[in-house]
Amino acid sequence: MIVTIIESADNENVLVTPVIEAVHHMMTRQRAWTETGSEWLEAFDHLPPLMTILEVMRELDLFLETSLGKYLGMILENKLRKHFEPEPIRSRGSSESLRSKSGSPRDCSSSSTRESTRRLA
Repeated sequence: MIVTIIESADNENVLVTPVIEAVHHMMTRQRAWTETGSEWLEAFDHLPPLMTILEVMRELDLFLETSLGKYLGMILENKLRKHFEPEPIRSRGSSESLRSKSGSPRDCSSSSTRESTRRLA
């Protein structure tokens, strides 16, 4: 875990409690990712510096200091998921249901919704 932190780009001096908790949380939840070896470390290199993320979290004043590690772990997990579990490419057929036979997008709004919108305007 320590190697993951200090060997990743721009994270040489971030051995602080929230970062250690975050990386530990993620490594425990996503064992398969950590077992990829150098791919795991390379994925970490593509993250923004961990201290930068942590500072932004503190500036937002949304998190208790004691919960920063938990939420930082969730942020890192979501960011790394894009690397390890990329979304599949959607087929053209999936968007066909949103088009009418004329080829233009369907109007999914009802007359009552349009009437409500007019009243608000």
